[in-house]
Amino acid sequence: MEQYNILLSIAIPTYNRADYLKRCLDHIVVQFGGEQVRNSVEVVISDNASPDNTQEVAKEYQARFPNIKYFRNEKNVGFDLNVINAVEKSTGKYCWHIGDDDFIQNGALKFVLDFLAKREPALLTFIFHPFFDDTKSLTMVSDISEKNIKYGTSAEDFWRKEYCQGTLALFAFRRDLWLKAKTAVAEYELFWAYYEIILKMMLGPNLTLAYLDYPVIYMGQDFRWNSGPNTHAPKIQRGVALFTLIRWRKVLQRLKQYGYSEEFINYKIRTTVRDGLINNLLSAKTFGLDVSLENLRILLQEFYMHPFHLAIALPLFFIPNSWLRLAKNLKNLRRIKKGSGA
Repeated sequence: MEQYNILLSIAIPTYNRADYLKRCLDHIVVQFGGEQVRNSVEVVISDNASPDNTQEVAKEYQARFPNIKYFRNEKNVGFDLNVINAVEKSTGKYCWHIGDDDFIQNGALKFVLDFLAKREPALLTFIFHPFFDDTKSLTMVSDISEKNIKYGTSAEDFWRKEYCQGTLALFAFRRDLWLKAKTAVAEYELFWAYYEIILKMMLGPNLTLAYLDYPVIYMGQDFRWNSGPNTHAPKIQRGVALFTLIRWRKVLQRLKQYGYSEEFINYKIRTTVRDGLINNLLSAKTFGLDVSLENLRILLQEFYMHPFHLAIALPLFFIPNSWLRLAKNLKNLRRIKKGSGA
């Protein structure tokens, strides 16, 4: 049986967001005060050839913490391969990949380490806080317990209970099982490789799938990736969220080859369109999705099998993007005021 010196690797793929990376690392190293956490965790940064000062930030933290590792790609290899690189360069029994704009709640690392060591699940998943004021994430929490843990009886049961949301920072997994499930990056839909690997891994026999029903991630909400470019349709440079949804639906359509049932796949496609089409379209438009004949054609082509939701989406498609951006800014302002108690 393979022996591990590190229990948990925190793998951080990053590109050109040094300020976010610094805050992300601050939320991790503040939890290194305890010897157990410090000796059981490594941080692995995979820099996708950032032109900003990401390397200097990483080196600064490396000088203070020997369990932080930094790797820089010679060229930008794309999001999917950079995530895979971060996991492959990790050495822990478990790996938790997070975005450079995701912050781990102070106090959460100790609980996660204790749980992984005691229960040895194949997968531990999380829920998150969308943040507008991240100061709360630095406040130590000590009320997380195994009472907050829930389990699934199978991969489909686990997913159907919404214990397996498809965001990068919400998975801590057995690295050996993940590497075994991984295939060539070209086989995955763009931006979805990390999730497809998890979904394949979950189908293994006799796996313990656990879910922590306590928000321990403060997740970045700037959605900068939404601004493009869009590789689904090269002429489209803005509003990538809509096309990310289209790619995700294609992932679902081929899950049968992994071993998921046709009934479950159809259920996930229905709920994905129901819950995602309007939200992703609105998000795409706030980032400048062109109100063009080409985009209208894509919308009709991809969702004609869902006439009810398409009928709602089409009028929204023609609303001026500037109106939606104004509504979004006002909504965010109200959230900030509510969070600050103002």
